Amino acid sequence: VPNMETIKLEPPRIAELPPLLVGGLCERYTMGKTAAIPSQWERFSRYVGNIPGGIDGPAYGVCFNFESNEFDYLC
Repeated sequence: VPNMETIKLEPPRIAELPPLLVGGLCERYTMGKTAAIPSQWERFSRYVGNIPGGIDGPAYGVCFNFESNEFDYLC
């Protein structure tokens, strides 16, 4: 692809951390049909800073419940 910039990434780092409780908006997707994930984050962004018991810090996208060609995505 012309004019495509290559970004050099550091090698992944694997760390063992204590359990992390996450909460957010969850949607079910099929592999290859994930175009709505950005709008899911847009909907979720309205709640950031207003979630009871929430803490400041990074936000995560979590993929889970993989079955066949589908999975759940939590932001």
